[in-house]
Amino acid sequence: MALKRSDAFTEEISPYLKSINFTMPGIQEGSVFELIYSIRSPFLYSFPVWFFQNEYPTLFSELHLYIPEYFSYKPLMQGFLTLSDRRNTNHQKTITITWNEEPTFGGAGGTRRSESVTYRENILTYRLENAPAFRNEPYMNAEIVSFQKLNMNLLFSGHLPAGQPISAVPGFS
Repeated sequence: MALKRSDAFTEEISPYLKSINFTMPGIQEGSVFELIYSIRSPFLYSFPVWFFQNEYPTLFSELHLYIPEYFSYKPLMQGFLTLSDRRNTNHQKTITITWNEEPTFGGAGGTRRSESVTYRENILTYRLENAPAFRNEPYMNAEIVSFQKLNMNLLFSGHLPAGQPISAVPGFS
């Protein structure tokens, strides 16, 4: 059963965050469903935490991260379950960077420039299969810190081949 667009609606949580919610008419207790989605964000310094485990049993949970070679992240895995797959592959990509050069010494009008850049895109894959439902235990006051999850911390960012600095955190280079 595929979801229809009419089954989904968008909720604005804040000016910077939206939630897409959906109904699943006809779903029954014990049903298994697959959900695939993408997150695109300009916030290079902050990946959302990926939870492989939650309060329901999970047949498999898989995360693919596509990271340009100019950034390096440290994966921080938390939990006691063992990943069933962890891969690091890469391929070549090309983007075109366009920028304006300001006139020097009071000259007239700036110059618009562009340059194509070929770079390596690293693809990190993390997969966990058959994650049991997380069960709360007596005297446990913060169950979310015990879920199997992955956090990515930015280690560094650099310069593009065209010489344009990359700053993952606005205001810093």
